[in-house]
Amino acid sequence: MKKLLLVASVAFALILGACGSDESSEKKAAAEEKKEKPTEAFTYNEIDLEADDDGEFDVSLTVSEGYKIDKADGAEIEDWGDGDVDLVGVIAKDNKKAEITVTATNGEDTQEEIITIDNSEAYNTVAQAEQDKKDLKAAKKIARENSKEITYKHLIKTSDGYVGTEYYIAKAKVAQAFEENGKTVLMVNMSNENNYWTDLIAIAYNGSTDVIQDDIVEVYGYVAEQYTYQTKIGGTNTVPLILASEIKILP
Repeated sequence: MKKLLLVASVAFALILGACGSDESSEKKAAAEEKKEKPTEAFTYNEIDLEADDDGEFDVSLTVSEGYKIDKADGAEIEDWGDGDVDLVGVIAKDNKKAEITVTATNGEDTQEEIITIDNSEAYNTVAQAEQDKKDLKAAKKIARENSKEITYKHLIKTSDGYVGTEYYIAKAKVAQAFEENGKTVLMVNMSNENNYWTDLIAIAYNGSTDVIQDDIVEVYGYVAEQYTYQTKIGGTNTVPLILASEIKILP
């Protein structure tokens, strides 16, 4: 019986020793890992990783004590001291993003990180502008085709039936031009026979122009509802109306 108790005591002691040894090893390993893990050379806020609609960016870094930003490929370094550093630059608007390679060192430890700057805002602005050009080109082509089929007689009869239709006037003579609140209204004659201009039509443009009376103009735009105005003798007159997207003075 005593021998049994002795064996059990020895086994229990061995178990306790083994547990103590495992716990000690884990603590030692954790301490070594903590000791070997290098200091993070710098940090930044991800909210800065987006350029504005001009492609300009400004990333603020917080640099750890003892470290300095050695170089930043793709950006300029503005060092304000006390660990405050800004990376600034401009991304070309046709680039959707830019990668800035940042190198930091403390003399013994060198760390490198690639920071990606999103340039979607500027990129999308350029893409939209390109799309607008394509849309305008397509609309101009349709307008020229429509002007062959939709004559002044169609418009004066019922321009309302063509509301929203792309339209083109190759050459018209300005009978009257005036501006109000940044908007231009032209009264033009769009038909010419032996230098006698007829077929009065109204042109409205959302903006200012250099057009004056007797100018010859080319117009791209859309048919709108008919325009009614007061005549000099106190009556009214109704004419077709074009909302212009482009007005060009011809030589």
